[in-house]
Amino acid sequence: LGVVDLFAIVGGTSERHVKAVADEVELQLKRDHERPVLRREGTPESGWVLLDYGDIVVHVFHVEERQVFDLERLWGDVPRRDPGTGEVTDPGRLQPREQRDDLLVEG
Repeated sequence: LGVVDLFAIVGGTSERHVKAVADEVELQLKRDHERPVLRREGTPESGWVLLDYGDIVVHVFHVEERQVFDLERLWGDVPRRDPGTGEVTDPGRLQPREQRDDLLVEG
């Protein structure tokens, strides 16, 4: 992408869930990898939180906002990686919305 090395796009089912996911990502990256967030934008109440780590950007959406913004479509030609293993799971083809799960989009 030239801007970042990795996008992580995840969904939450409620404001509380969006907040918990964003807080946990921030905690884990700081504690386990000494990666403090450089910038945090959005709020759980808005349905979207962005965590910017410079080379990594994490988007945490409420499921409704995730469908509206549909970042997976915007980055449809970019390889996807399994969040657990980092292995490429899709070389960059669009997947039908109902088949998509949380994913990492490599830049």
